[in-house]
Amino acid sequence: MSTSKCVSFNMVQMSSFQNDEFLGKEFQESIIVALTPLLEKNHPTQEICEFFSKHCKDSPRSTLVIELFTPVVHRILKHNTDFGKYPRMRTFVQEYIQALNCQNDGLKVVQALVKSMHGPGSNCPHPRVLPNLVAVCLAAIYNCYEERKNHDNVNSEDFDQIEWENKLLCYVSMMETIAIADSLFTSRMKVTIHNVSSDQTCGVHQTLLGIREGKEGWFHLYCPGGIACDDDGQLWGVMVIFCFLLECNTTLCVCVCCQVLCAMLELEVVEGHDMKMQMITTLQSTCEGKRMYAQLCERQIAIKEMQQKGGPKKLTLPSKSTDLDLTRMLSSGSFGNLECLSLAFTQVTSACAHDLIKLPSLRYLNLWSTQFGDQGLQIISEHLHKLQVLNLCETPVTDKGLTCLASMKSLRKLNLNSTNLSALTFEGLKEKLPALQECDVRYTDAW
Repeated sequence: MSTSKCVSFNMVQMSSFQNDEFLGKEFQESIIVALTPLLEKNHPTQEICEFFSKHCKDSPRSTLVIELFTPVVHRILKHNTDFGKYPRMRTFVQEYIQALNCQNDGLKVVQALVKSMHGPGSNCPHPRVLPNLVAVCLAAIYNCYEERKNHDNVNSEDFDQIEWENKLLCYVSMMETIAIADSLFTSRMKVTIHNVSSDQTCGVHQTLLGIREGKEGWFHLYCPGGIACDDDGQLWGVMVIFCFLLECNTTLCVCVCCQVLCAMLELEVVEGHDMKMQMITTLQSTCEGKRMYAQLCERQIAIKEMQQKGGPKKLTLPSKSTDLDLTRMLSSGSFGNLECLSLAFTQVTSACAHDLIKLPSLRYLNLWSTQFGDQGLQIISEHLHKLQVLNLCETPVTDKGLTCLASMKSLRKLNLNSTNLSALTFEGLKEKLPALQECDVRYTDAW
């Protein structure tokens, strides 16, 4: 019997007692444990969604919510094409989100869900995730206001204002996280941020900072390496010019100003010896500035010593990094000792393979959610024979490139999750890679 028929068959049985008020909690959980394995490759039926929604409402802090419902929700958000046809599926996702919101530090748990579903790179391998999340949030916000309006109409006294606000805040927080993860939104916001930065009013500048201590603002999001930065820090440079720092001196403490000056020296964004000396003199005019500048000098000395000894052993490039960024970095010094390199969620392509093969000691390579394809895979397969761990999760590689991995006899761990791997190619790789101990083939035809 096929999996889809099994699901339908189970629901015929379950629909007869799913609304039974006397159904024990343990029995409900047993049903959930039995059902979820059937949903690894199938969407839940409307009856299953209703049953799962009820469990999220009744037992939001149940361990089953995170352990068993999370993979089901991930599949729905990645592959659903129309919530209009399956409204109960959307309701289930909403109730699941509210269950997450009931966990300890719930808002952060919900925001972590969004970040885990959509990579920071502009080329997310699951283009339906953001539209589906937005659809869920908008429908939930609409329902919140409809619920409040209905309570107002009947003058109900059992309306919980605090609970209503917490629920609304959860979805608003999700929308904010979704927006920051969307490169189109952050790109179009740059014009507004630039205009705010150029304003002469201190109060206007303050809107770029976090709303309170510990919270990030636009100033942090667009800094070099930030999730919204796509211009090598040009917009951020506008925000940190002298006029901006001077006007915001009541908000930006001496410590933050010193951090900015140190960052500008370290990133070498300032040209001219005289300007650099003026910045150094400014740093040394305060105790905090002296301490930060001393730490900067220590880091630069350590980097030079490390480069002379063959460079670092581990390295992770920030998101938004490109093939050109990798080329520039590898040409800046010696990296002969580099054993572990993570390019996950960057914008590198197969073109970077010509730089990767210049790393003779490389044993670990993470290319998760990049545009590294078959051509690049063919190149590194011919040269990186010491490679032991390779992560190609959510990359556009196909059987054409994956068959070349057979020559990499040292491979011990291989992640091919969400790639175009076929079952035939997978069987061939298992035969030709004797050292292979672990291979992730979930969400492929070989699964």
